[in-house]
Amino acid sequence: MRILFLFFLGINLFANNISIFSTFTLSEKSNCFRNYKNANYSISVNNRSISVIVTNSPLKVRARYPFNFKQKELKKIIKNNLEKSEKFKVFFPQISGNSRDYYTVVDNILNFVAINFHYSTTNKNPFNGDCNVAANTTVKLLTLAGIPARIKYVVIVKKEKILTGTSLHAIVEIYYPGTGWLLSDPLKYHHFIPSNYVLVNKNCNLLGIRITQIKSLKKEAFIDILKGKTVIYKVKNLFRYF
Repeated sequence: MRILFLFFLGINLFANNISIFSTFTLSEKSNCFRNYKNANYSISVNNRSISVIVTNSPLKVRARYPFNFKQKELKKIIKNNLEKSEKFKVFFPQISGNSRDYYTVVDNILNFVAINFHYSTTNKNPFNGDCNVAANTTVKLLTLAGIPARIKYVVIVKKEKILTGTSLHAIVEIYYPGTGWLLSDPLKYHHFIPSNYVLVNKNCNLLGIRITQIKSLKKEAFIDILKGKTVIYKVKNLFRYF
């Protein structure tokens, strides 16, 4: 009975878009937060109020690999990221495989980083360091695969946070043909980020600003179609691999 329930739950869960949202207030108006929208994340800023909506819908990326990008912007991103990427080539044979599926190549790289990267405050190399190192390693590996990617920054808010110079968390934005840009936290959430990740402009003064979460459909929630109500899932990183 339990297996049957999980089977039908899976069908319903992955057949539907799942919107997760959070709203926040700032202690003062700041240009560190601006409106932004991509394929699965949007942030809307109005004075000192911020709304974040994340749509966790199953990816339907049918692009073949390698993919020939024609957009000049995407070609430029790949070209710029290739600088100083030689040291990453030693890792690439372990993750490139023989896949002809774009999504699979991206997922292989994200999984490779998640498994092999370790946080360290002293030893910094491509697979040891802080979130900036993890994001940079991910971008370089994706670039070597010919996949557009760039580093973005967020603050992670749990109820309330007074921002300091160490509040920024580096993540990655990856381009999927036919879908667009998607945000990823390589060490935690692979094809989406939770709604308590608030996108930030890197070069601005965050010091002393208090950001408070005032409303949220919890980041670890999904709509249980069978029961018709919101429930909290207990499986860690449930959406990580879809």
